[in-house]
Amino acid sequence: ILHSTFTPGNTHTMIAHNTMFDGAVLSWYYGLRAERYWDTQGMSRAIWAQCSASLDQLAARLFPDDKTKRKGKELHSVDGLKDLTDEQNKILGGYCVQDADLTFDCFAQMYPYFPNDELEIIDITLQMFIHPAFVLHRQTIIDYMESLHARRAELVKAAGVPKETLSSNKQFSEYLKRVHNIDTPMKESDSNPGEMTMALAKDDLAFLSLQAKHPELKRIWEARTTVMSNSEITRGKRLLDHAKVSHINPNGLIAGPLSYCGAHTKRFSGTNKVNFQNFKRGSPIRHAMYAPTGHKVLVRDLSNIEGRMNAWFHEQKDKLVKYANNVDIYNELATTIYGYPVDRKALKKNDAGQYLDKKDNVTDNKDHAAKIFDVEGRVGKVAELGLGYQMGATTFLRQLLLEGVSTADEAFAHKIVKTWRLLNSKIEKGWKRCESVIFDMARKDLEPYQWKCITVEKERLRLPSGLYLTYPGLVRKDNGHEQWFEYWEGDFMKTLYGGLLDENIIQAISRVVMTTMMLNISRRIKQYGARVVLTVHDEIVVIAPDEHVENVDQIMAEEMSRCPDWCNDGELTLTSEGGHAQNYSK
Repeated sequence: ILHSTFTPGNTHTMIAHNTMFDGAVLSWYYGLRAERYWDTQGMSRAIWAQCSASLDQLAARLFPDDKTKRKGKELHSVDGLKDLTDEQNKILGGYCVQDADLTFDCFAQMYPYFPNDELEIIDITLQMFIHPAFVLHRQTIIDYMESLHARRAELVKAAGVPKETLSSNKQFSEYLKRVHNIDTPMKESDSNPGEMTMALAKDDLAFLSLQAKHPELKRIWEARTTVMSNSEITRGKRLLDHAKVSHINPNGLIAGPLSYCGAHTKRFSGTNKVNFQNFKRGSPIRHAMYAPTGHKVLVRDLSNIEGRMNAWFHEQKDKLVKYANNVDIYNELATTIYGYPVDRKALKKNDAGQYLDKKDNVTDNKDHAAKIFDVEGRVGKVAELGLGYQMGATTFLRQLLLEGVSTADEAFAHKIVKTWRLLNSKIEKGWKRCESVIFDMARKDLEPYQWKCITVEKERLRLPSGLYLTYPGLVRKDNGHEQWFEYWEGDFMKTLYGGLLDENIIQAISRVVMTTMMLNISRRIKQYGARVVLTVHDEIVVIAPDEHVENVDQIMAEEMSRCPDWCNDGELTLTSEGGHAQNYSK
């Protein structure tokens, strides 16, 4: 039946609940494909961000009064069994039929209300996984993992502290007190409020401040951080496992698993135990992902998309002009902060014009040259990327310390926060407007109204895509001293304030901009045998035949500079940076 249904060139749409799995089985095991793929699980996440996307829970929401429309439990009776009796086969067959019928019934209920463009985005996302495009260069991953292990051993040896001590909070705390007379910083436990626990996580402000206070122990801090971090090694192992050469994967392809609407803001998230969103730029893990022979990987990244959308949404027009004129806003902010001209890309040279590294040694490799304004540039960039959503000085200080600005203190952080807000007064006023919108969304008698490209409704905001940012159970709280708003996050009540709502809105509309571009690119490049194979944050990644690389790159550049109609008012400008190579080299 499968082979007669999914014939070459068929025009069928495959619909399932978790189509990533069913579509992969169809493609990887049976060598068959549908023209397009839709997914009720993804549709559920898009509509009910705070609810379970399981078929059982979805059916209960869509058919609350029809108990016949519930997912069966018969699968449990044959779990782990390889050989089934005729009776068990009959029961399992009935379960499968009911499961398929229920999935389609759920789809039919959601389909009239679901934007067509979003269905196309679901299809593109699923095809990234179901029809893998990247070839994994295994030796690159193996060499990288070996280098990580070697670097870890080197740092542990240099620290002169046993690995077991570095990897144990208790032993490390005792070591700091016994050898260096340093008391371990404490913090309130996240899981048990009121209970104090050691603040030794890599992003704990107290631990970061401790490291900045004791730079003479740099080797120990580096060894501790490295020993406690296994994420890159784990990613490498999983990629090797997922791309293992087998009868269903003879070419060692690596699939790109993304969760459509995995985040509350409708952005993508990782899944299948591999989060491509976390692959560091320029890392060997990215470099190990190759295009097939005769093809190239094209990568384009939107420039400052959230900063641009935040300025546009709150009408910070002077900043929009700077973006339009290609002003480096990181340099400009750093120049204001430090009081002298900063060029974060300027490289260190001697009088003979030769590049110098961080130790003032001559280097022929431009990539190894030290930056003259390295710290200043980092401060300007961290400030611009972080302060747009009402981040306070304490959190900002933590970000600075995480970025290696070890000289930063609270006074410095306060100064920068104040400076940024003075320079971006319209955005700061926008946070107050967001507070009033939160108040409106909590009103039972709210009449929907338009706010820029957003429609404000009770407990939700309609996005330009037709999807909604939802805040179920939004309620005002009052303890007699202060008032605040909370909504049901899915597992607990979460505080909602102006800066957070602004962040949600800007991330959501930035996602709409990016996926609109992705759709247009996908439609236009098909004629060249190219396709979108991945998106990472504000990056769009395409694989194209060698002979069509220039045409495809031009299309990507055109589409990634085009403002969608709902924000094309002549003040917002969009640009991208990119290139192409045999591998994912960006």
